[in-house]
Amino acid sequence: HAEQSAAMLAVLGARLNETLTGLTRNQLRDLLRARGVAPDLGSDLIATLDRSEAARFSATHESPIELSDEITNARALWKRLAAVGPGAEEPST
Repeated sequence: HAEQSAAMLAVLGARLNETLTGLTRNQLRDLLRARGVAPDLGSDLIATLDRSEAARFSATHESPIELSDEITNARALWKRLAAVGPGAEEPST
């Protein structure tokens, strides 16, 4: 979970030429908005980061179904993050 979160922030940060690590969720949301990242993409990224953090520190383990769902969601988010360019806005599909 930690590696996935770090990688997502690193990739998006590189695409935007920004350092995204170490920001609060509100700072991250504001920066993404200022850079023109689609609001739903920013919200989905933050939700994924929050779920990863919760899973990382949880005393319980995810069920196979929950883990499968999270992997599916993460793959979809990766595709959307990869489409973000330096000018921001996620291309319309």
